[in-house]
Amino acid sequence: MQYKEAVLNSEDIEALINNNFENEALYLVFKGLSENPEKHRALLQVFVEAVLKNHSENSSGLVREIANNGLAGEKGFSVQANKLAQWSRQGFEFWQEKFKEAAAQLALNKQEIFLTAHSTFSGLSYFLKFFNEKSKTLNIIVPGWLQNDNIGYKIKFKDGVAVLSWLSKPFEIKEAVIVDDIENTGQTLKEIKDLLAQNGFDSVETFVINKKI
Repeated sequence: MQYKEAVLNSEDIEALINNNFENEALYLVFKGLSENPEKHRALLQVFVEAVLKNHSENSSGLVREIANNGLAGEKGFSVQANKLAQWSRQGFEFWQEKFKEAAAQLALNKQEIFLTAHSTFSGLSYFLKFFNEKSKTLNIIVPGWLQNDNIGYKIKFKDGVAVLSWLSKPFEIKEAVIVDDIENTGQTLKEIKDLLAQNGFDSVETFVINKKI
């Protein structure tokens, strides 16, 4: 599939789904909806509940339904998709294995984990699965929301149930690990590290999946 000028519309997203690139389509839908936080949160809530209910991190039917619901009513939808070209160099299935291994490792980490949206959403179901098994809180930061009151999400797991809430400043926790798939210029990770450091964190580490796994 050609990623024409790295900008895709709803028809392109549908084509990704039809060609079994559901995880990549899901990532692009969430990214494309980031300017609508309420819809973004509602879609994430449905996705989290569905993943835990189905106990399957790779349910193509689930991802297809969620992605299609996200696009419903989104006339003129478009989203930057240059990340697909980066992943395709190593292979999409290879990256899914990377996400899975990273999720398994980080679920055992005692520090607070912060996923950087939205590229990590391609492997989000793995993080939900492993963090749920360990009843470990999963934080998600949306870089485009750093100047907002709510900068992302906090997902707490207990007895197989996930409670999703907004992630807001300031923070009570002191140590964090910021997770991203690939470090390009490093500017996004720097902005997130600076924000956390300014809002109560004593220690902020980074976990770049392409370097660690």
